[in-house]
Amino acid sequence: MEVRVGDFVKEHIKNIVDYLNKYPDHLNDLTDSEYSKKIFGLSFAFMGEKKDFYDLKRNSYRCWLGQSYRFIKGDKTYCFCSEFGGSKKNKAGKTISEKHGGKFKEYLEEKGLLLEKYKNKDILFIVGKKNDSTDIKEEQKMKSEQEQITPCQMLPKNQILYGPPGTGKTYSTVGHALKILQATDREDSLKSFGKLKEEFGSQVEFVTFHQSFSYEDFVEGLKATTENGQIFYRVEDGVFKEICNNASSKQELEVNLGDIDLDRKIWKMSLGNSSNGDDEVYFDEAKDTSSLVLGWGGDIDFTGCNNLNNIKKKLPGNPDGARIINSFINKMKVNDLVIISDGNRRFKAIAKITGNYTYDEGSDLPQKRKIEWIQLFSPSKSVLEISAKYFTQMTINEPQHIDKEKLKQVLENTPSQGNSKKPHVLIIDEINRGNISRIFGELITLIEPSKRAGQSEEISVMLPYSKNSFSVPDNLFIIGTMNTADRSLAQLDLALRRRFEFIEMMPDYSMISENIGGVNLRKLLEAMNSRICQILDREHQIGHSFLMNIKTFKELQSIFKKQILPLLEEYFFDDWEKIKLVLNDDEDIFYPKNTFGDWAIEGMNNTPFKRLENWIDLDKVYFENIYKSSV
Repeated sequence: MEVRVGDFVKEHIKNIVDYLNKYPDHLNDLTDSEYSKKIFGLSFAFMGEKKDFYDLKRNSYRCWLGQSYRFIKGDKTYCFCSEFGGSKKNKAGKTISEKHGGKFKEYLEEKGLLLEKYKNKDILFIVGKKNDSTDIKEEQKMKSEQEQITPCQMLPKNQILYGPPGTGKTYSTVGHALKILQATDREDSLKSFGKLKEEFGSQVEFVTFHQSFSYEDFVEGLKATTENGQIFYRVEDGVFKEICNNASSKQELEVNLGDIDLDRKIWKMSLGNSSNGDDEVYFDEAKDTSSLVLGWGGDIDFTGCNNLNNIKKKLPGNPDGARIINSFINKMKVNDLVIISDGNRRFKAIAKITGNYTYDEGSDLPQKRKIEWIQLFSPSKSVLEISAKYFTQMTINEPQHIDKEKLKQVLENTPSQGNSKKPHVLIIDEINRGNISRIFGELITLIEPSKRAGQSEEISVMLPYSKNSFSVPDNLFIIGTMNTADRSLAQLDLALRRRFEFIEMMPDYSMISENIGGVNLRKLLEAMNSRICQILDREHQIGHSFLMNIKTFKELQSIFKKQILPLLEEYFFDDWEKIKLVLNDDEDIFYPKNTFGDWAIEGMNNTPFKRLENWIDLDKVYFENIYKSSV
């Protein structure tokens, strides 16, 4: 069978990318051009700069195989390039295409990656004519792919910042998030997660893993609520499911903003009760009849009740219900806007009131007002996209924190845009402290880039509590942090390890002062860390943040007493000799000897050293001694 070598490579290249994700150490060999050509018949090119990635062009000798065949490692982007663009024969009488295609086929067979349709087949690898229609279409497709690439698409979907304590891992997540959100120009003003959340709202979420954190906290679980003395169990979304919903939310309708007056009153209304699940029944009725549907009032017809007193006469003994019905009938006016809530934290539609109150006698839900749907959202959106605060539990009210400019932006998005185009970021602090299998459950597979929604190997699962189908959107980026002193990278859950890229963060001595009261803090920390590496390991070094904000010698004394020495005692399990080695403390300054006197008990563990108590008289010479003398 005749096969264009370019088509053959493209059909299989995804398998190679998966192979690299599984065995990332192989990447170092692949970037060696000669080794790469030997096993693949391909070059594996490194695009160091973004412009290189954008400007890489197809010519008669080298062919970029498209954005779908990229492999990203850390801050470097690699892509496959073939060198089979001609029919010139080599000394063995084979064309470049035959030689490289054959090598690639052999490699795929060896690794068990060859597609079924090519197994046990004699293949003649050919090259299409330079200017045939297939080639032209291919070039147009490749050009379109390049134009669609955005900077955030070149960043890893899952990454973990790891290193010793105090190296700025959590702090650095904000900078990494800003790269993903394409807002690095605002790094000076958005230095904390609080500021980041304030600016980007539902596009970013933060969570810290710990030993008791569970699947029910992270994905979804059942929560008990009481109403009128009855207990109801409802499904409550965890932070992961919530941000996935935020990232995948899309508009269903085209909107003409010229028909909408944002200066009108804006109401929030709950259709039905989300705690017992009848909200979906009310919402379906609302969509079917283009009406607002109120549950209060039952089958009482309130036609002609133009004030609260008239409503109370028809609904005696229920003042709260009467007030809600009065708002529905008399306070809400034609052309006012209504936001349909989905619980207190989300909203699923926006409508404009077009008619007065009507009693729909033929319906089980008769209390209605005609509306025009402005927008429907699937799934629902976070309230924080349009408001500074979450909604209250009242059935009908005027929310006080709606940002009309943000509301306008939400309405301006078309069905083809929406949140599915915006990058969203989930920051997981201390990711290694949680039980990964227990927290992620079956979703650990879904976070792989190739298994996400819209990708070639997309996977969706049915969630255990809601029974809804669920997949991870492609525009969600996960950034984790990991303290290596708390748990070694080698001990990390393998299922997690192979799905994340790891970025090492070690002490940055340039971040701390050289002179505080005559003490060179950089040399001091370097000397201590050098000894820790020799005595223990590099994962237990002391980070620069411990000494970053020190302004006076007195502050240095305090940091040593309250933070650094307790940390060393924890590292070495009160092995005083090793701690003294780290501090170069031959004179027993930081840890003077204990004098037990007559009360020392034979056979008991009488600790020979104690931590210095009187730090006020501690001279700078003892701190200088840490880095000026060798151990």
